[in-house]
Amino acid sequence: MPSTLAYVLRPHGAALILNPGAGLNPLLALASGVEQVTIPTDDPLVTDVLESAYLEYSHGLFSHPRLTVSPRSSRGLLSLPEKQYTVIEFALSDSFHPVTSGAFSLSENFLLTKESVIQAWNRLSDDGLLVITRWVETPPSESARAWSTLIAALRETGVSAPQSHTVAYRGMRTATMIASRKPFTDDELALVRTFLQENGFDPLVLPNLEIDEVNRRNVLPEPIYHQLYTNLLENHETTIRDYPFNLTPPRDTQPYFFHFFRWRQTSDVLATLGKIWQPFGGSGYFVLLGLLVLMILLGIPLVLAPLYVLRQKSTVAAPRASVFLFFGSLGAGYLLIEIPLIQSLGLPLDQPALALATVLFILLLASGLGSLISPRLSLRPALLILILVIAIVTIALPTFVQRILPLPLYGRIALSIVVLLPLGFLMGVPFVSGLAHLEKQSSHLIPWAWAINGALSGVSGVLAAMIALSLGFQATLFTGGLIYMVAWFAARQLTRQ
Repeated sequence: MPSTLAYVLRPHGAALILNPGAGLNPLLALASGVEQVTIPTDDPLVTDVLESAYLEYSHGLFSHPRLTVSPRSSRGLLSLPEKQYTVIEFALSDSFHPVTSGAFSLSENFLLTKESVIQAWNRLSDDGLLVITRWVETPPSESARAWSTLIAALRETGVSAPQSHTVAYRGMRTATMIASRKPFTDDELALVRTFLQENGFDPLVLPNLEIDEVNRRNVLPEPIYHQLYTNLLENHETTIRDYPFNLTPPRDTQPYFFHFFRWRQTSDVLATLGKIWQPFGGSGYFVLLGLLVLMILLGIPLVLAPLYVLRQKSTVAAPRASVFLFFGSLGAGYLLIEIPLIQSLGLPLDQPALALATVLFILLLASGLGSLISPRLSLRPALLILILVIAIVTIALPTFVQRILPLPLYGRIALSIVVLLPLGFLMGVPFVSGLAHLEKQSSHLIPWAWAINGALSGVSGVLAAMIALSLGFQATLFTGGLIYMVAWFAARQLTRQ
């Protein structure tokens, strides 16, 4: 396996295998003679199966005396500063996924972000190695983005010359990159060259690499990987800007590693849609665009139908713009806050399902309490406080997530609830309060207010995903805050009339 090189260079010490899957990479590390191997529990079901039903099949791997199975997730382990490792490996456990719809590009991956790589780098010993293996795709995309992320992380940690700290090579289907805390020595580089030659790998980045050494074993028409990796190493920002696919290093606030789409691809994607495989997320974004258009088309009748019925009554005045703006803003704003909170808290709460359950339950419970208390509160001041709280959460959320990562699970859940409760409570106040004002003045408009709120909620759910993909979670929260500001302005007119 390509990652064996790390254990050839560092045959002793401790290894941390992130995203270990069913255990192939830990088995390789143990077979290489590593003194202690630690793996996280990213998927408890896999661990349970290998320790029970498949115990004999796995030869008791998880019971090996030199293997430690931590109950923490990969990112949770990286956040613990107590232990350092000689080798930290980002294992390739997910399958090759050239999906025609590009839907995989819409999923978060908090392990392949710049912050994750920086955390791993800081957990290495003085002579430690960081190893990342990703699938090879033509044109380069997945592995190239991993390389881009690695280079950006090294520069951010103070490595001014990553050329002397990194090597990269590829086989027929995968590319592997290794970063060393110390510059590679001549003896280590000789070991690297010997390993690559004996095992049929092509070097991509290597100090003093000659052009005739690349693309010799797993031959491509052009040495495109070597060219791209070298360009990313030497001119990182320019190469990212000019490359057809998005190779910008993902962040924890925008963890879409497999989202390679750029608007400049639009004509090519539309021309080849349904005709060729599109493994780079090209049409995945258009799935969201199509869904957004669909939600708008479905929402229009929901808004216009009550309006039409109301206008059939000659004694009823035309609905006011303030009603539309107020209740529409509440419907849109709620999901623009709720969805990025679910996505952001997926990192500290380990599992997306747990983040979903926690955020939904607490927000809805707190919103119910806010609705109950709303008759005692003034509408516009409550909205103003809500906007202020949203602004604070938007700014502080990334730091909050990083700070709670090392805590036990119950501590992370408890602190997440502390953040969610005031938000949910304040978001529950305006709707019921607005309905109360509307009932006093124009009770016949209440069905229309419900229709507006529901229709805009559906549209904003898709819009939240699109903003998160393009600009990140903070931008989505910021947009939600702006929408609630529109509600604050509309509430002034609503309460006057």
